[in-house]
Amino acid sequence: MKPYVDAVRLTALKNSADLKNPKRTAEQICFESAINVARRAHVDVIASLVCRDHLRNDSQVLSDLNQAGVDNLLALYGDPNDPPYPNNYEFQSSGDLIRWIRKQESRGESGGFCIAVGADPTSKDVAKQISTIREKREAGADLAITQPVFHSDQVLISLKALEEANEKLPLLIGLLVPKSEKSIAFLEQRLGVSVSPTVKEKVRGKGLEEGFQVIREVYRTLRNKAAGYYIYPWADPKLTVVTALLRELREQA
Repeated sequence: MKPYVDAVRLTALKNSADLKNPKRTAEQICFESAINVARRAHVDVIASLVCRDHLRNDSQVLSDLNQAGVDNLLALYGDPNDPPYPNNYEFQSSGDLIRWIRKQESRGESGGFCIAVGADPTSKDVAKQISTIREKREAGADLAITQPVFHSDQVLISLKALEEANEKLPLLIGLLVPKSEKSIAFLEQRLGVSVSPTVKEKVRGKGLEEGFQVIREVYRTLRNKAAGYYIYPWADPKLTVVTALLRELREQA
């Protein structure tokens, strides 16, 4: 994928096989992977910090990432419908986590991080979304990555409202090719992603090509209205779908 991407995100997955060792958190494994990828593959890496795993007294990880050339972070609270593992919620929100990171930078313990956060422009509670994005920006966020977007109507409403509110945090629109009704149901139940009945009907029994068509429509509508795009590789272990989508989007860019 290297010729097609600007950066690769490493996630803190709680269901990793390494978590059989209770002394290692998902975040520690994520950081180690991010450092290895940065050193060996020579690509920009985004490492995930999650309130679920991170501790206030652990600032050494920031220095380690800096020294390895990893200076992009994605600060998250955690999946909305996911139980904690381990139960270490010392940070009350992603904004709280960001303020802690910026405080370490001000002390000279680390520095130069570009911090991304999560956003959900598909939510119909536009006022809440504006408030949430503003809080994260004021805490020190540099940009936001949205949840997977499967239809653009509500996103356009949210983008217009953000513009009218003079809220200018750059947004990367999340794209994920829906493979089936089952995959959509998982995204709704586990991650709280909003998927319209129209999209569900489009992919019902139609196969992968119809899923690609859904994302093509989103991209065509939003391509000039966002700062960029983030491709979700979920349920694509060999990255065949992701690579095909990346090639197609690069050709249209």
